[in-house]
Amino acid sequence: MKFERSAASPSFYERLSILKKEKGYTDYKIAQILHVTTSYTSAWKKFGYIPSLDNLIILSDEFGVSIDYLLGRTDEKQGIF
Repeated sequence: MKFERSAASPSFYERLSILKKEKGYTDYKIAQILHVTTSYTSAWKKFGYIPSLDNLIILSDEFGVSIDYLLGRTDEKQGIF
């Protein structure tokens, strides 16, 4: 498997913001999907936190992208398997 780091190197929250906008999701909707509070999702932006691996998997499935894409590790939305 070949790995190429994203040239732009966006943060997790920047990538999530783009994906949320594409689907018309709010922070509240994301919190509902993950069964967490909105203060948990707010910490991603405010403190630069990233969600747990379990939540990253759920978000990856929800948006149809790879975890590497969510984390800004690649610009390829789908992973290479």
